[in-house]
Parts: sequence; structure tokens; C-alpha cells
Amino acid sequence: MGPWEEIRQRIENGDGGDGLVAFLLGLGAADRKAVAAELPGYLAARVRDESRWGVAGAAPALRLAGAACLGGAAQVAAWLDRRELRTVPSPKADAERISRLVRDRPEPWRRDLARRLAAGLRPGGRGLAGRVDGEPGWDLAATLVIETGIEPPDNDAFVAGWVWHLHHRLWTGAGADLVRDHPLLDFMVPRLFQAEGVARPLAHDRAWNSAYQHPTVIGALAGLAGEGRLDRKALIGGCASKFLNGGDGREVEPFVSLWEELRPEVAELPVVDLVRVLPFAASPLVRLAAAELRRADEAGGLGEELFAEAVGALAFRQERKYVTTALQWIAQSAPTRPATPRPKAPSDRVGGQPGEGASGLVGGRPGEGASGHGDEAGGQGASNRVDGAVVALGLVFGVEVPSLRDRAVRLAVKLAPQASRAAREAVREAAAVLPPEALARIAAAYGEVVPAPPETPVTTPLTAPALPGMPGPIGSAAELAAALSSMSWPHDPIRYELMLAALVEHVHRDREGTAEALRPWRNERWGSFEHGYPLWADPSTCYHPYSLLSLCALAVVSPSDSAVLSRQISDYLARNPPYETVLDWFIRDRYREVVALFEAGGSVPLLLATPTARTGRLDAATLVDRLELLGDREPLPLDFCQALLRLPRAVDPVALGRAERLTSAAGRRLAAWLRAGGAADPVIAYGPASVMRNLGGYQNYAPVTELHARMTSAPGLPERIRELFTLEPREYFAGHSDRMAWWPSVLPSHREALAAHVLECFAVDLRHRDAQVDVLPALAYGDGPVGRATAAAIVLGMGHKQPAVRVHAIDAAKILALRGELSAGDLGWALATLVALDSVTLKRVAPALEELALSGAHGETWTMLASALPALLPGAGEPARPGLADLLAVAVKAAALAGARTGPQAGARVGIPGLAELAARKGAARPVAEARALLQAIAPA
Repeated sequence: MGPWEEIRQRIENGDGGDGLVAFLLGLGAADRKAVAAELPGYLAARVRDESRWGVAGAAPALRLAGAACLGGAAQVAAWLDRRELRTVPSPKADAERISRLVRDRPEPWRRDLARRLAAGLRPGGRGLAGRVDGEPGWDLAATLVIETGIEPPDNDAFVAGWVWHLHHRLWTGAGADLVRDHPLLDFMVPRLFQAEGVARPLAHDRAWNSAYQHPTVIGALAGLAGEGRLDRKALIGGCASKFLNGGDGREVEPFVSLWEELRPEVAELPVVDLVRVLPFAASPLVRLAAAELRRADEAGGLGEELFAEAVGALAFRQERKYVTTALQWIAQSAPTRPATPRPKAPSDRVGGQPGEGASGLVGGRPGEGASGHGDEAGGQGASNRVDGAVVALGLVFGVEVPSLRDRAVRLAVKLAPQASRAAREAVREAAAVLPPEALARIAAAYGEVVPAPPETPVTTPLTAPALPGMPGPIGSAAELAAALSSMSWPHDPIRYELMLAALVEHVHRDREGTAEALRPWRNERWGSFEHGYPLWADPSTCYHPYSLLSLCALAVVSPSDSAVLSRQISDYLARNPPYETVLDWFIRDRYREVVALFEAGGSVPLLLATPTARTGRLDAATLVDRLELLGDREPLPLDFCQALLRLPRAVDPVALGRAERLTSAAGRRLAAWLRAGGAADPVIAYGPASVMRNLGGYQNYAPVTELHARMTSAPGLPERIRELFTLEPREYFAGHSDRMAWWPSVLPSHREALAAHVLECFAVDLRHRDAQVDVLPALAYGDGPVGRATAAAIVLGMGHKQPAVRVHAIDAAKILALRGELSAGDLGWALATLVALDSVTLKRVAPALEELALSGAHGETWTMLASALPALLPGAGEPARPGLADLLAVAVKAAALAGARTGPQAGARVGIPGLAELAARKGAARPVAEARALLQAIAPA
């Protein structure tokens, strides 16, 4: 047996260990060259026959053979970095073996290989979100870098790999000495603060190792700084540099932790850098920077200008916690003395004449201060610290939290005697937005203030996202193979329908030619079944149309393999019936009837149900054409049912006349369907129901009261269609689906029935943030009545935890509004009902409704809120709901845009019971302030 045959046998036997290493070390130069010539073709053939996943078990042996036999360092690096070979089960053992194999190479060659491997590292493998086992290829690259003594190339993935390496060693029992003595320490530490991707391993290490009382990387670095092994000043400066580079909380939090471990002295604080990060930093960094700056300020290490910049930045952020920090800091550190009230001059007034309303000037003569001596009250010696403080307080005047605003006003009044002319002018200008009572207090201390004119909300013309165009037809078997190869997320249901239709038509015309065209796709996607099926074709996961369409094509190329897998799927489903919706069962069974047809060697000329419009609808005349081409053949049963469901609601008389002339049994059924006007809409009832749900965690089930729709189908429908129009609340995970994108094309002419199914799914999935809210725009573009199920689904979508997901619900509302189909009354009922059931929170819904109102649907938004508010306002003695102030603020804008103030009895006609009672409550709580604003907005003109 020659060297290559021996190596190939070892590869195929899974020998990637020391035995193969010993054999390779014994090869001469000629044998190595001969093996090197065989390796690329051998790997290409295996990938072609088994797919790149199929060669994963042979990767260790192939890596060893390539490292030992390929010639140039560039060739070896490229071989080891192939995506089929990058990941191995034991990276450390792989690194040790390859290092032994290349130890006899010239030193320049080994240094070149080390540089190439280190520079070629890139994040990847096993999914970035869940990977905790390090950077693929790092162990080998690091081993060669250390052995050759080169400086590692500046590669972010190499730095992240070093952190993962330290984490794993510390986790398995190594002490902090590992970090102190690591040969790469001095290279890596400065790069920690510039490299992307190091935050995740640092955070993971801190969470896990500290939880089990193991040393952490961050703790070890801080300890080394304490003992002088690392430069403490450099670490503090590196953290500051990382802070200035920005990033979200996950990116900066590990460096905040390092900073806290280092415990910088006041003299070590880079106060300028900490002030500079306040306007844009993520929450963990803002908390740290504010605390450190206050510590520096207490020690006298923060100048007046930096104090002013810091409190101004915190106040400008507008988030309540940061504004509160600014106010506390100002109250504790800015010198105050009681303001000296000045006698009121005859010209002091509110408005133009004594007793006039708050629409005029407030205070005394322009420029007069609280002492009655103009700007000299603050004096030319007024503290810069006071000036910075009052300017920052002016920024708080515009916040929507009355308690913060009132506190800022109180502080500003106390500081008025010491403020300079410029600062007083800035405060007067900022005070223009204050409500009348607070504005009068500022005017008394700083001089007259011109109130800002009422802010008129700005709206834009109502628009909505357009439907994408219809995909082009698939003209040949080669195009079909290319389309199947390009299937990827996000999946396009209409594209899948066209691929399925093309597959059926090409198989009927030329099964052998179609199978030959699909064979390369089959080899790439399915590989050999000798070692089992691909993961995505596993019976337990083969529900998705992606897998089902692939199974349809497999049934053409290899019916026997398809039949084996189909039996396994059926057996699995019989043993493990999934929580499937009737819509998912219907979609799955449509594909499986095509699979069964192909596995039996049969074919049909075409499918009837292939949509002619992007919404999934099917033109009636086209369906008649297809039945004429089908002749007396009986169509596939579910394909025919789907075709009927996709017909428009309005009957085309010409198409009906042509259908009446069809002689086939299917033609007669179509004619009867069209004469009856299609499927009658189901009877739908709405109301709360208590069902068992998982509340998060293992076996954490409890009854939950939710809004559900119940459907009862009209009599006389085919069984599979009747199932789609029947619905009852279901418990646990029943109702869940991850294939909702396919639903609108199943029922494109029955929106409310479809929405009832969506509502049932949302009841399960919104709790776990899995709801596919992006189904709502497609639902809205359908046909048929819309009612309370549609409204509830939209409101639930607006209440999603993620703002980016709420956009889909807003878009659906815009689509319906543009078409004159948005039922504001149903939306108001849905909002009040879902809030009462704790299914949505006002804090999340309010921003979505504000966007809807400002996007041109202000009339619908106002009507919705006017109908919902009576149920959402607190009763006598009750506290306001969380988020009610936000909702009332939206109502104020919507009412202004909608022209709710229509006459002497406008407020009464609007009819919002409880609003006046809330507005009459004492105090400046924000819900009360917003209720007053809304009452004023709808009051008689």
C-alpha cells in the first residue's frame, strides 16, 4: 500500500491522532509531495458527495495531512483555514500535533505560517450568539506565535481568542499566575482596549468564574496592576479610551468592571474624558462616570467649567435617572442663598393687564432679577459653578416629568441671586416652555419671560409600505435548481409557491431531465444518507416549508430515499404529535401530497393554487384556465382546496360562465363554489379566557386570562376548509407557530378569520417575545372584513417589547387607514381590553400610537383613544395606570391634529368620562398635568 492509500484509509477510518502524526513524520520528501497532490481533489470530491458538513469527522486527519505534506507556508495556512476544516473537536490537541509536524521546517517558514494563521483568524463557528468555546484556529496560531517568538499580527479575533483561552484555563482550575506568566500578556493587554469582540468573552468569564469563585480575567489584570506587573496608568487610560470609542452597554460593561476593580484614586481620574462620554455613553458607563466625577468634585478635582459641562450633559440626556443625578449633584454642590423677594412694581403683571391670563409676559421689567436691582443681583462676581448649574436646570424645564421639572424650578429660584446676566438670560429663554405656575415663579426670580406659543404637532401625509413585486417565473429545470440552491432566510412564501409549481410542471414534462438537473443540488444539500440525514431534514424538525420543498425535490431525484424519510416523519409525528396550528398542518400536508405523488412515480400537469398576486390571491379566470388544461384528471385534493380559498371575494361573472361549461368533477365543484359566492365568513366571538401558559422557566405553568377569538365555520364547507374556520382557545404552547409568514397566502380573502389565528398565536408567543409581528402588514393587504381580532392583533403587536418589531403593527394600521378600513372603535376596544388583562402596557403602546398619529392617521388615532380612555382612566381614589401619562400626551397631539375642538359642547360630545375628575386632582403629577392638557385641547374654542 502506497503512502497516499495508507493516509486515505486512516482519514476514512477517523484516525486523526498520534498514530497518523507518527506515520506522517516518517514520510520522505517525495512521498509528502505525492500526498499533497492528492489532498485537494480528495477533499473536493468528499464535499461534493457528502456536503461540507459531511467531512467534519475527517477534518482532524485532513488538517494533519495537509500541514505535513503541503509545501509553502501560504498553502498550509490556506488549507488549515478552509471552512470545511477550521473547526475540530480538540483544538489544543490539534495544535500540539500540527506543531510537531512542522517543527522540522525552516524557522522563517514557521514564522511565516504563524503570521498567516494569526492574521487569518476571524470570528465564526457554532453561531456567534451561543459560542463560548473560543475562536476556531486560535490554539494553533497562538502555539506557533509563541514557539517562533514573533509579535502577533494585530487581529481582533486573535485578541478575543486569547481572552477565551484564559477564561477556559481559569475555569478548569488554573490560578491567576497563568495570566501573570502568559507569554502573550504584554502583547495582548494594550490591544484589549481597541479590539472588537473581546467584551463577550470578558463578560462571560466574569459571570461564570466569579459565580464559582474562580479567578477572573478582569480580576487578574487588576491584581497584576496592583503588584506592578502591569502599568496601572496604562490600564486606566485604556479603559478611558474604550469609553470614548462608544458602544452599547454590552461592549463597555466589562471595562467598567475593570475600572471598578482598579479603584482609581481621585488624582488618577481622567476627568475630561469622563465628562466627554456623558452625552452618548451607555447606561453602565454613565453611572460610573457620574459617580467618579462627583467623587472628583467633592475632592476639589473638578473645575467649574467641567462641572457645568457634566451637569449639563446629564440634564440634556432627558432620561429620568440621569436628570435626577444632575439635580442631586446641583443641590449638593452648587452654593445657594435664599432669594430676596423684591416689591412688585406696578408694571408687574400676568398678561397685558392686571388679572389677565398666562398668555402674556410674566414678571417685571425686562432684565430685573429677584432683588429688584436688575442683573447686578447676581453680580459680576457670580460663580461660574452657579451659572453652569442654572443653565443645566434650564434644560430640565422641558422634560415631561412634572416632579423633575418642579424640582429644577425650585433649585433655579434658589440660585437666581448668584447667577450672571448671561445665565439669567438663558434661564428666561428656557422657561418659555414651562406651565403657567412654574413660569411665573421663574419670572419672579429672573425677570419677565415670554411664554412659548403652543406647540402644534407636525404630521406627514399618510403612507404605507408597498407590497413587493411578484417574482418572475421559473423557466427551466436549471433555473429551478438554482432557485432551490439559493433558498435562505428570510423565506418568501410566494417564491416557494412558484418553485413548487415549477417543480410539478417540469416533472410532468420531463422527469428524468428534471432529476438530472437537480442532482448537483441534491448532492450539496442532502449528501449521502449512509451517515444519516442532514440536521435540517431530521424527522423532528421537518415541518418548515424549507424542508418540505427540499423533500419534494428529493422525491424527484431519489424517491427511495424520500420514501424512507417520509416514513420516519410519519412515525415521528405519530409518536410525538406537535403543537401545530391547523394552518401549519394545512401548509405541511399540501407539500406532503406532492411528495407522495412523486414518491409513487406519478405527476400532474400543473398545480391549481399557485397565486397570481403577491397577496396570495388567485385570479378566477386563471383557475378556470388551469382546470381546462387539467381536463378530466382529478386535481390534488389540498391543492384544489387552497385554490378555492385564494379566489377573490367578488365573483367574476365571466369566469363563472366559463366554469359552468367545465365537464370535469373539479370544474363542477368550482362552478358551485363561485355560484355560492365562495366560503361564507365564520361566526367569530371575542372575549377573555383562562388557559394554562408557561410563565418562563422549567415547568412554570399557571392559568393566565387572555383575549381570545372563537370561530365557528359555516355549514357545508369541505372538511379541510372547515377546519381553518374553526377555532377554540388552546392551552400550553398550542397556537404557537414559527411559520406565520405563510399564513396570509393561505387565507388572503378572509382577513378576520386569519387574524383570529394570529391572535391565538400572539397569546402564546408575545409572552416569550417570539411573536412574528411582521405577519401583520401582509394580513392587512389581504381582503375580507376586519374586526376585533384584527384590531387586537395590531394592538398586541404595538405592545411588543422591542420597538423595531412594533413597526410592523404600525405599518399594518397605516395600510388599513389608507384603504379606509381601520376601525378605530375596534382598536379602542382592543386597547382597553388588553390593558385590563395585562396583555400590553401603555408605556409600549403609546409611542406606537404617537407615530401612527403623526404619520397621518391622526383622526383614527384620536377616535381610538377617545373610545379607550374611559376604561383606562383611574376612578376616584385610584392611582393612575403606569404609562397613562404617555397615552394622554399622545391623545393631546392626536386631538389637536384631528380638530377635536369643534364647538361650545366639544368636550361633552367627545365624551371622556373621568377625564375632568383626573384633571381636577391636586398636585403636579404627570397624569394629572396631561389630563388638564387634554381637557384644554378638547375644550370649546
